[in-house]
Amino acid sequence: MISFALIPVISLVIAAVLMYFWPLHGPEWDKTKEELKQIHLEKEKAFLQELKKKEL
Repeated sequence: MISFALIPVISLVIAAVLMYFWPLHGPEWDKTKEELKQIHLEKEKAFLQELKKKEL
């Protein structure tokens, strides 16, 4: 029983430590979010155009 609980606990602790030190704020992160937003919008436009072509 301990071994079933020990491995997930160790994994959660490692993940928590990594997330604490991983920078998810600041100008670099804002730039990355904007780039991802643009990519998403382009993919959405392409998808909608494909749907319109299939309807015709």
